[in-house]
Amino acid sequence: MSGNRFRSINQWYFANHEDSNETNDAADKIIASPDRFLLNQQALFEANGGMATVAMALGLTTFGTLAVFVGAPRMAAHFRNGQCGFYDWACLMSSGLAWYSAGQFVGRRTFGDNQAVHNHWMAYTFVKSLNRFEGRRILTKAPSY
Repeated sequence: MSGNRFRSINQWYFANHEDSNETNDAADKIIASPDRFLLNQQALFEANGGMATVAMALGLTTFGTLAVFVGAPRMAAHFRNGQCGFYDWACLMSSGLAWYSAGQFVGRRTFGDNQAVHNHWMAYTFVKSLNRFEGRRILTKAPSY
């Protein structure tokens, strides 16, 4: 057993907690009443930007895939002939993932309500953590689900 009784707290738990901004204000309100910030599926989809974000993400994914084929004609020939290897597929998948993520990022901030989405996931995580089985002293028998 260590003789040091001081425990360090990770910086992510306390950094900028005293700032007055929209996220911190929402976090205080979530502790009091998290159901005000939880969105249903349709509201969450609209807060993410709706079909405009989907179109942007898929359009950028298509653009990125075509850019890979234009930049590497050998890969286009392999794809056309059905001869793609592991690295060809890895390149296509990583490019598609990167462009899709960029489309989601830009679409949510352009067409949607990014703060509402952030508040929803913050409230969801808070409620989920309150309902989590911790094991040791809280419950004597683990849930069977």
